[in-house]
Amino acid sequence: MKQKRRSRLNLIIIVICLIVIVASATAIFMILYPKYKERKNYEQIEQIAQDPNLGTIDWEALRAINPDIVAWITIPGTHINYPVVQTDDNDYYLLHNFNNEYSGYGTPFLDYVYDFNRVPPAQNAVIYGHNSRWGDEVGFEGLEKYEDQSYYYEHPNLFYTTINDGNVPVEYEIVGVIKENYDFDYRRPDFADQNDFLNYYNNVLSHKLYDVNKGIYENDQLVTLSSCVFDMDNGRVALIARKIT
Repeated sequence: MKQKRRSRLNLIIIVICLIVIVASATAIFMILYPKYKERKNYEQIEQIAQDPNLGTIDWEALRAINPDIVAWITIPGTHINYPVVQTDDNDYYLLHNFNNEYSGYGTPFLDYVYDFNRVPPAQNAVIYGHNSRWGDEVGFEGLEKYEDQSYYYEHPNLFYTTINDGNVPVEYEIVGVIKENYDFDYRRPDFADQNDFLNYYNNVLSHKLYDVNKGIYENDQLVTLSSCVFDMDNGRVALIARKIT
């Protein structure tokens, strides 16, 4: 009788262990698979969009996948190499990938207030991207590394190319890194005149984390990359870069 009870107890323990193992494996799969899927997805988009020999961008191929495409963003030496979309709803691409499938990683998107047709041209294109905080290297995860000035010196430039620029990547130099609360005003796209522009950015760049000995000039075209940080309440980190002319 005791032997039977012992055997039954051992069987129960084995079943419980198997359930725990299966549940743990399922949980790990549910965590890792979305990251793997999004990485592979963007790798495929990159292969479709860019000629590895010429470094040019195939806008027609991108538009065939998603007509909301407006630009491409690349930071050399990092995983950031993505299409940029724009709609009249900033919330949509927080939870959808470039293929318009639901995704917690979203897609880097240009603020809906930016007007490509504005005269005079809008001077600040603000692009938002998620920070996964888990080192997933998807989206704008890793922008917070720019809090370290040595990281900036390793990656001082980026390429931001719009459909209007053609198919050859356009280079920008990063002139400031800021880390502020969400309410801090750094997202303004256009300005009344040159003085308005310079006064605005003199204030924004007075909050930069460190000096890189680069300034902003009255006719500059800027791009701002913005993402969350998690070591402060509702915090944001932003890279501000000027077009090299």
